[in-house]
Amino acid sequence: MNKKKNIGWILGFVAVTTIIAAGYSFWVSSQPRKHILVMFSESERRYNFTDYPKAILNHLEDNKVYADVTFRYLDCEHWNPEDEIVQAGKIVAEEDEKRKIDIIVTIGDQATYSTLCNDITQVNTLPFVFAGVQYPNAKQLESHKNVTGVTDTPDVEQNIYISKELTGVSHTFTIMDETFLDRKTRANINEQLADNKLIINNLDWHESIHDLVTFYKGMYSISSLSLRNIAVNTKLTEPMNEKTGQNLVLLLRKYSPLTYIQLKHDAASMQMIRFGNAYPMITATCMGFGKGAFNTIGGYFSSVDDISEGIATCIRRIVNGELPENIKIAPSRKAVYVDWNVADNFGKDLKTLEDKGYTLVNVSWKERHETLFWTLLVLGVATAIGFMVYYIRLLRKERRQKKEAQNQVRQENDLYNLAVQNSSSYAWERSSENMMFFKDTFWRNHGKEPQVITLRQYLDVMPPETR
Repeated sequence: MNKKKNIGWILGFVAVTTIIAAGYSFWVSSQPRKHILVMFSESERRYNFTDYPKAILNHLEDNKVYADVTFRYLDCEHWNPEDEIVQAGKIVAEEDEKRKIDIIVTIGDQATYSTLCNDITQVNTLPFVFAGVQYPNAKQLESHKNVTGVTDTPDVEQNIYISKELTGVSHTFTIMDETFLDRKTRANINEQLADNKLIINNLDWHESIHDLVTFYKGMYSISSLSLRNIAVNTKLTEPMNEKTGQNLVLLLRKYSPLTYIQLKHDAASMQMIRFGNAYPMITATCMGFGKGAFNTIGGYFSSVDDISEGIATCIRRIVNGELPENIKIAPSRKAVYVDWNVADNFGKDLKTLEDKGYTLVNVSWKERHETLFWTLLVLGVATAIGFMVYYIRLLRKERRQKKEAQNQVRQENDLYNLAVQNSSSYAWERSSENMMFFKDTFWRNHGKEPQVITLRQYLDVMPPETR
């Protein structure tokens, strides 16, 4: 009786749980879905922007934010600064006209600042989440109460240390000219290294590359490299003549003992450095990482997944009723990422990298579980060989049994023929037309030629006592 009662309680609990789950699913599906516009700085195929949509949607689902997301690409390379601002505003207006936007998301410095420069209702009133901004303009961001997000300022200090871990080289360099981003980068490096006694800030070339690698072996350093104005690279031992075509070759040769740190993605410059440098590159940004275009071994930075997680967290808090002005702007999570395809080529050990807590990408299942892979491979080969041996033995056994059966049938036929030939009994056949067919021995014993006879003729030749 108690057993039946317990079963009834269990079935009742399952039924109630199912009803509640179905009701919740129906309630969620009946709620109006938010419309989120996500705008990227570059084109869809540039850098790692192709990885963002899936990552953002996955993290929104993890945060239980069910929304319709529109992805647009500003493609800043096609516009001058003024047109870029106009284009950003046009994208917002177009999408809002198609369907009212609830939240605006921008990824990258250019998309963020170009959009915020538009004095339109949507930008000034709708919740605005930015991400992937390397150099946040605090004054501009704080002037908008509807804006929050996650920053992605490159951590130069940590990447100089990581260079030693991943490449064995403690002296580094980065591309530095006089563009707006270069000036922001220089200021960022100066701020980060102001109180660091282990890292030599050589952005002003007060030390020659030769002296750095010769007399400062126990220390770290970062130097700058100008590719657009070769003559400004001083302290290179040999004087630079900006009219001489060999200067670029000489310049790259002088920097070859150093490891390059990517602070902004410049494909053309990186390609030149790749062919002139013996060491893999370090990156402080996820742009281009893991795509195999350059010898970028890894670095300390925010991945696409890290940035997407920060975006989804901000959106969840906004959807749950928090005001953007109450959500503190914070840096996105960073970690050390290593491209195993590059690390393996430079003789790195997989287990050593994993033991240090690094996150490895482009690692095949075989490489990550090498012992298990070879165990399964050996077991698979052994099993296949076992099946083949078993099949061959089974086939040979079947052939042997078939041959024995054929020999037995042949022997029985021979015995049968022998018995028929040496006896007064004869074998015969009767057709459907009542015709009788006898062996030749029958006719020879009766002194007649072999022939076919009818049943009546057969009965006539038989003695009366045997009919």
